[in-house]
Amino acid sequence: MNNLELRRRAEQLSKQPYFFRVDRSIATDGERVYVATVIGLDGCMGQGDTFEEAIQDVRTALVDFIESLLEDGLPVPEPTRTPNLIRAKPSHPDPYLGGEKLPETISPPYVLQPA
Repeated sequence: MNNLELRRRAEQLSKQPYFFRVDRSIATDGERVYVATVIGLDGCMGQGDTFEEAIQDVRTALVDFIESLLEDGLPVPEPTRTPNLIRAKPSHPDPYLGGEKLPETISPPYVLQPA
């Protein structure tokens, strides 16, 4: 597979229903940030100044992470399927959350499944 084919395959695989966890954290410069991780893919994470930026960043990181696995000939783990995860209920429109956004009244960590 050439690089373009690997990227396309990674983009396709990243659309599987992976769960994201989003936490608020303190960056090294003391600023508050949101950190998003992909449950079941250790080391796959993104961050942003807002919840939405963290989701956008982790979606990009997910494609990059899967592409790296494919380049190395490693298997791409299936999305975590566990009944113990809680899916937060979104209420406001947002393009990065399948057209929905979590209300500010829900406390982190957020666990949600991409649309």
